[in-house]
Amino acid sequence: MSAFIDFFLHAENHLRVFIEHYGVWVYGLLFVIVFCETGLVVTPFLPGDSLLFAVGALAAQGMMKVEIIGALLFLAAILGNSTNYAIGSWIGPRVFHFESGWFFRKDYLMKAHAFYEKYGGRLLEANVRSFLSATAKVNKGIRDTLQHTPERFMAYNNGIVIVADEVHLGKTGDGGPGILWLKGMQIVNGGQTTASIYFSKKKNPEIDLGRVRVPAKIIALRSQDAIAEEALISDISRFANSQTSVKLSDLSANKPFHVQIENLALSTYCPDGIGRWFYERAAGSYNTMLLREGTTPARLRQLKESIPTSRRITKTDLAKYLNAWAQRPDFVSFGTQKNFERFMADLASSDAEVPPPLPDVPAYKTMVAKAILFKKAHALVRPMFQQAQANVAAYVVSLLANRLGEKLDLDQIWLRQDISAELKMQIQAWAAEVNKVLHDSAGGRMISEWAKKPECWEAVRGASYTESMQGIPEMR
Repeated sequence: MSAFIDFFLHAENHLRVFIEHYGVWVYGLLFVIVFCETGLVVTPFLPGDSLLFAVGALAAQGMMKVEIIGALLFLAAILGNSTNYAIGSWIGPRVFHFESGWFFRKDYLMKAHAFYEKYGGRLLEANVRSFLSATAKVNKGIRDTLQHTPERFMAYNNGIVIVADEVHLGKTGDGGPGILWLKGMQIVNGGQTTASIYFSKKKNPEIDLGRVRVPAKIIALRSQDAIAEEALISDISRFANSQTSVKLSDLSANKPFHVQIENLALSTYCPDGIGRWFYERAAGSYNTMLLREGTTPARLRQLKESIPTSRRITKTDLAKYLNAWAQRPDFVSFGTQKNFERFMADLASSDAEVPPPLPDVPAYKTMVAKAILFKKAHALVRPMFQQAQANVAAYVVSLLANRLGEKLDLDQIWLRQDISAELKMQIQAWAAEVNKVLHDSAGGRMISEWAKKPECWEAVRGASYTESMQGIPEMR
């Protein structure tokens, strides 16, 4: 029996002997080991990576066929994972009916679940990003640590940073000193950690959070200046976050402009009275909304129908749409982050001491109309050319703004949630001419680089084009 166990635990060391004695049956052995390791909850101890290295070495020596190995192991892994999921989906929900015992603390689970369900996104409101996904490298690592080595979580994780308006100290339940309550608490760094713990437990109820300790740094805000507080939160996110990269667009998430657009998106319905557009102020918040509110398959389907991904606008998307209409296709051609940087710089460049008014509902609808126009233009341009489609799309939208401008009724686009067939034909006609001007004026340079120059826009804007078509419904 010990020899049999040793063979299965260290199969990679015995494969050559097995092949010599049993030949093609080695493929069956490999299938069983990989299937059991991935498919049966109680057999993660079976050899994995080391076995694959050994198989690869034997295949290189001609003792095994790579084609058979690839197909067989792929099938074993897929079937194993499917089996594991089926076991978990059958057993998992039943765990909630267990009473607390030495292996399961139901009170921990219910407290954590109730806390996140109650506060949800508000808990991370000042965080520059919402939950990105369980497949992101760091979040997957958090999930794996919770599943396999929860007692090491504190050693592996950087923890979270919390800001609060007030922190009250006193005697805790065990008689020692501690924090009794926080007022105005916000998690400003560690949103991935917080949400990963919640969603990992939700997906895998067997995870024991009772063995998990999360380090936390708590900062009491003393400033009475809202602008100073916003700057502090942004700096915390910039300097404290070392787990996943923070982009400039992430750091601008709490700017009043973006907060206002998000509020308008939440309260402004499409003309059908059912659908809405989703403004993703914090990166990943669209998926977080689906995860939190799509509690049943029917509810999730309803959410995806009323707020489909095609109506999701990120901060960088909005900057692209608005800068293209503002006749800055050279900015747009720099790419998402650099264009966003220029967009935000323009927002902050007002010389007035009083900041410009925030967008209202009509302004929001106009922004969405510009988004629809750009998205439709890009979809029309994409199949027309083999290269520089994004540049052509940005430039043709800027040309529309330059040549038609105030004549184009953006309210009509909002009401239609689309553009007319006539306007589509106009875009296609001018796109072909814009593409030719871009190539002719580039002088042999790459279009993607030439399009970043203000001189490129001057050349496109100054070129001659066919007259705009008659009968475009959106024209005033």
